Amino acid sequence: MIIRRGPGGPGGPGGPGQRIVIGGGDDGPPQVYPEAKAMPQPKNDAELAAAIKALADKLAEDGRFSGSIIWAKDGEPLVNGAWGFADQNRGTTNSVDTAFDIASIGKLFTQTATLQLMEQGKLHLDDKVGQHLKDYPNKAVADKVTIRQLLLHTSGLGDIFGEFRDTIPDFMSMTELKHLLPLFMDKPLEFEPGASNRYSNAGYIVLGMVIEAVSGENYFDYVQHHVLDAAGMAHSGFFNRAKLPPTVARSYENGQDFTGQHPGRGSPAGGLQASASDLLKFTQAVNGGKLLKPETVTLLNTLVPRPPGAPTGAPGQLVAYGIEGGAPGVSAQLVLDPTGHYTRIVLSNEGPPAAMQMAFTIREWFRQMPK
Repeated sequence: MIIRRGPGGPGGPGGPGQRIVIGGGDDGPPQVYPEAKAMPQPKNDAELAAAIKALADKLAEDGRFSGSIIWAKDGEPLVNGAWGFADQNRGTTNSVDTAFDIASIGKLFTQTATLQLMEQGKLHLDDKVGQHLKDYPNKAVADKVTIRQLLLHTSGLGDIFGEFRDTIPDFMSMTELKHLLPLFMDKPLEFEPGASNRYSNAGYIVLGMVIEAVSGENYFDYVQHHVLDAAGMAHSGFFNRAKLPPTVARSYENGQDFTGQHPGRGSPAGGLQASASDLLKFTQAVNGGKLLKPETVTLLNTLVPRPPGAPTGAPGQLVAYGIEGGAPGVSAQLVLDPTGHYTRIVLSNEGPPAAMQMAFTIREWFRQMPK
């Protein structure tokens, strides 16, 4: 798994964002589907909704798109559909309730959990890791790295997964945070904490351990009870990939089942399985004050990198926000536009650029609509 960041961004229609590409490589920014270029430019929301459905129908018919799309205005879906197969061997089709691996969008849920505990006074963002993980095996990390630096990828902790994918005999056996810690705990910091920035899945594993320590709950239980259940996300969770229920999509890359090429369970760094409709509920729960206080939502909105001068949206609202993730057999994007009116969610059980190309096509159609 190659993990890196590049230029461009999910943005909203006209919005900001920095691409976070997590997958088997990156061929550059996504492109508009050629089929979309041959279709009439939509002139209003209704025409755009019809165009999205027609494009997805065509691509799915040709075996070129498998996933789920929500395009919503003011919380009401104008498009809410699913295409392709959740399980190709069993012939199980995707539905609007199918949960997909959302890759690094899962970090948004770790951020939310961390900020909830901050609101409760159980941690402070400038606490050192060692204040909460008394026996953390790497003294430099324990003594120097703060929770804020973990959230912002400025801790100096490196990345994981990619370099171990071909060396771990049973990746699927990794179902708890303690199974992931040996992948990086003995490595030295790559830079002095706060001095630079490097995308760090390892840092989010440590965040999950902090959540466990201060809440007294297993990370997965905490997120399930205090985030997913609180947001009404009934179709989402950290499902065991060794025995996925039929409501969860398997992951495919070039027609091959890649589900077993991931850890057996998601982690604080990503891999939560969620339906598109549940992700819409999550954004509504955040902006409706069900999960965080308004001033904390403003802080949450700053935890995704933004180009200089990019809009930040209204205080207390998760808007002008975009995050995406991908891995072999997994691609996903969530965008809330700067006006707060439109939400775009594209999930796919195929690797990049599947979800990104569909999302970019929708974005470009929207940008060219008469205002």
